[in-house]
Amino acid sequence: MKVKKKKHLPLLFGVLLAGMILYALILGYMLFWGVTSSFKGRLEFADNILGLPRAWVFENYYYALRNFVSPVGMRNVYLDEMLLYSLLYAGGCAFVSTACCCMMGYATSKFKYKLNTVIYGFVLIAMILPLVGSLPSQIVVFRTLNLYDTMIGMWVAKFNFISVYFMVFHAIFKGLPVSYSEAAKIDGAGNWRIFLSIMLPLVKVTFVTVFLLFFVSYWNDYSTPLLMMKSYPTIALGLYYFRFRQTPDTSPRPVQLAGAIMVFIPILLLFIAFRKKLMGNISLGGLKE
Repeated sequence: MKVKKKKHLPLLFGVLLAGMILYALILGYMLFWGVTSSFKGRLEFADNILGLPRAWVFENYYYALRNFVSPVGMRNVYLDEMLLYSLLYAGGCAFVSTACCCMMGYATSKFKYKLNTVIYGFVLIAMILPLVGSLPSQIVVFRTLNLYDTMIGMWVAKFNFISVYFMVFHAIFKGLPVSYSEAAKIDGAGNWRIFLSIMLPLVKVTFVTVFLLFFVSYWNDYSTPLLMMKSYPTIALGLYYFRFRQTPDTSPRPVQLAGAIMVFIPILLLFIAFRKKLMGNISLGGLKE
C-alpha cells in the first residue's frame, strides 16, 4: 500500500505569502485609521491618535467640502467642477494611452517589419532610462502649438506607447493564431476592419483592465495639472491646495483627513464596480466554426 507524501509549500513561497498578508494588513489598518481619525475632534486627535473617536465629529467633512477649492485666476473652482475635470482628464488620457498601447502592440506583433524589433527595443530602453529635464521643452512645444493649458493637449501628450502595457498587448496579440484573421482577409476585409472587428474584441478584457489601471494613475496625478493645466484643476490638484491651505477650518489634521477620504471615495466605488476585471485573470475567447 502506497503512502501519499504530503506536499509542503516551499519556504520562499510561505515567506512571500506572509509578507504580502502583513503588507495588506498594514495598508488596511492605515485606511481604517484615516477614516476613523477623520471623525475626531480637533483636540481629541492630539490626545487619542490611534484609538477610536470618543465623539464622532461629522462637521469635519462640512469644513473640508466648503474649503475644497482651487484658485484659477480671479475665481475659485469647487469640488463639483473639479470632479468634471478629473473625469475628463483621467478618462480621456486613460483611453488614448490604452488605445495607443493596444494599436502599437497589434501592429508590431502581427506585421513583419524589421522596424518592429527597433520599436520594441526602444520601449525597453525608454522605460529603463529616466527622462530627466524634458518638461521645460515639452511646455515650450505645447505653448507653440497652442495646446498648453487645454484638455485636448493633455490627451495628445498621453497618446504614446512607452509603457509596460505595450508589451502586455504585444504578447497577447503575438499569441493569437493567424487563422483568426485569414478568413476575414479572404472575404476582403482590410487591416483596420480586422483589428476593430476581430482582434479588438478578443482582448477587450485586457483593454478594460489596462484602461482602469491608467484611470487610477491619472486620477491621482496632481503634478501634471499643476504645471500644464492650471485652468482645469482636478480633484488631485484640489487636494494638493487643500493640504497646504493654512486656515482655521483646514489646518486641523482630522479635517485634512476628511478631504483625503472624499477624494478616495470615487476610486473606491470604481474598484468595487470593476474588482473582477482588475483582480481577475486575463482570458481570451476563440472563434467558433
